[in-house]
Parts: sequence; C-alpha cells; structure tokens
Amino acid sequence: MRKRPSPFILLCLMGGLAIFSSTMAKNPALPLFIRSMGVSVSTVGFIAAASTVVGIVVSLPAGILSDIIGRRRVILVAAIVFATAPFLYLIISTPWQLVLVRVYHGFATAILGPVAVAAIADTFEERRGERMAWYSSATMVGRFLAPFVGGILIFGNDFRWVYLADGFAGVLALLAAIRLPLATAHAGSAWQALKQQRGRYGQEIAFVFRHLGILATSGIEAVQYFAYGCLETFLPIYLNEKLGYSPWKIGLLFTVQILSATLTKPVMGRLSDRYGRVPLIAAGLALGGIATATLILSSNYLV
Repeated sequence: MRKRPSPFILLCLMGGLAIFSSTMAKNPALPLFIRSMGVSVSTVGFIAAASTVVGIVVSLPAGILSDIIGRRRVILVAAIVFATAPFLYLIISTPWQLVLVRVYHGFATAILGPVAVAAIADTFEERRGERMAWYSSATMVGRFLAPFVGGILIFGNDFRWVYLADGFAGVLALLAAIRLPLATAHAGSAWQALKQQRGRYGQEIAFVFRHLGILATSGIEAVQYFAYGCLETFLPIYLNEKLGYSPWKIGLLFTVQILSATLTKPVMGRLSDRYGRVPLIAAGLALGGIATATLILSSNYLV
C-alpha cells in the first residue's frame, strides 16, 4: 500500500504552487498584458488593484468562516479559484473583462493566506512555529521563481503560455488541496454561520481601530506595500517601453529582489531583537525609499 503524503507536505506543496501561480499571473505579466490591450498607463493601476481590493474585504470574513465550517472547505474554495482563474485570461478581449477576472482571482489569495496558516496552527501542536516557517518558505519559493519563469514564457504580446502555466500550477495546487485530510467543522449553511458571527466580525474590526499599536504597524506596512505595488505595476512598463528590456530580464530583476528579501529577513529579525524594532523599521523604510527613488537614475541593467 502506497504511503499517503503527510498533511503538512500537502499544505506546503499547495501553498507553494498556488503562490507561484498567482504571482506569475501578475509579475511581470499583468502590466505588460494590460498595455498590450491598448490601455493607458493611468488606467493600468486601476486594473492591477482590482484583486488587492478583494483581498482587503475578503481576508477577515474568510478566516472567520473557516473557524465555523472548517479549514478544508475554505481552502478548497480558494484552490478551485487558483485552478480556474488563469484560464480566463486566455479568453478575455477587453479591459473591463480583465477587471472581472482580477477580482475573481483575488478571492484565491485573500482566502488562502490566513486560512492556511490557521490550518497549520490547528493541526500541528508540536513544532508549530517551525512548521509555519517552513510553510512560509514554501510560498516564498513560489513567489521568487514566478517572475523569472513568467518572463521567460512571454513572447512579445503573446501571453498565452504564461497563463497556461499559471493554470497548470493552479490545477496541481487544487489536486494537493483535495488530498488534505484536515478536520472539517460542523455542517450547515455558511450564510447562516456568518450571520450568527456578524457581531464578532464587528468587534474584531473595532478592536483593530482602537489599538494604536496595531494601527501604527498596519499603517507603516500599508505604506511599504503601496510603494511596492507601484513598483510592481509600473516598473515593468518603464523597463519594457522606455529601456527596451525583454520580459525575462524584467522578471529576473523581481526574482532577485524577492530572493534578497527572503534571505535577509532572518538577519533583520535578529538585528531587531538586539537593537529594537523602531530603528530597524525606520532604516528599512528609508532604504526602501532611497532605492525606489533612484531606480530611474540609471539605465544599466546590472545597476
């Protein structure tokens, strides 16, 4: 009898493939795909932000819903979106259709992030922190491979291959999710369950807005992600249209950036333990701001 893969291995495999698929769909492919449809640069950001808005709205309810009906059900919903959304990019022909696809695709990452981590916390009592770190590492592998692989699969204005690869990775993630043997909570109507918990939902939101520490940390991280979102959306267009870089070179730049962040995180964490959180946060924001502001000062690829 063939041995069944452990739930943890399946979770890591699913998470890595899912993040690989979703990242490859947007970096560097999405802004270049939008421009290939004749969309003005000023409108590119609106389309690119469609999935992010969904993430803001959906993540918290998804986590609460998984508490009620079980992690596995909610993870399967996310995996189905990961497996189907990439193929929709192949059949769209107008910008508004792309907005709808991005909204649909955004549900997957919004749901998977909090629920997968909660599933690890529920399922594994021993070495829980280590397992969460390994899961995070699995998703980071997918995240830093995606831009380079996606760039290689873009040929001029032909984006079919990159989204076919997205779909293939999404289907593999779904197959891994189907095999997850995670415990399922009590059966019942998801809508009824959400109605019963709506008071808790409001209380948790109110708590966030009353807690100054959470607000300050969230605000700082929001600024950081705002800058990175602008970079991720508009830098590929600048490099491609102004400097003539091919998509694979653009993808490689983002791969190097993500790999650098992945490797330095443990070091920065150790330094923050030694010198305090605030100095490291301030230094990181300053360094990020300087690097972003000086990007356009050189056209040399290696610089």
